[in-house]
Amino acid sequence: MQRARVLILAPVDESFHRIQETIQDAVDKAGMGSMRWDPLASGASRARHVVQAIYEADLVIADVTHGNPNVLYELGHVHALRKPAILIVNKDSQSFPSDLAGFNYIVYDPDNLPALGEAVFLAAQDLAARRRSA
Repeated sequence: MQRARVLILAPVDESFHRIQETIQDAVDKAGMGSMRWDPLASGASRARHVVQAIYEADLVIADVTHGNPNVLYELGHVHALRKPAILIVNKDSQSFPSDLAGFNYIVYDPDNLPALGEAVFLAAQDLAARRRSA
């Protein structure tokens, strides 16, 4: 069976680099592969590229901490395609999109990324087990 592919949605911002690395390490540890896409693409080209990556992903992990419009737009595609998603949010976030309030999400402390990695690993491992039994 092919390794599950995980796409990480987060703002294209240097401050999220450590978080993305933590998530990539966790999904690799869970036996999944993280997908990359070109964050330098712009406009419609970028949108097509991200939508294609979402379509190919088996799991999407989205950081909704700042309610970034791009991440929320991309998350809309995830939900429309009925893809499994793990939402993560910084513990210090002052706002959370009300449309997402009913979803499960992992609250993380940017000063304790190993805990985020462990939570993502467990969630990804659970999904992998369900995928194998399907």
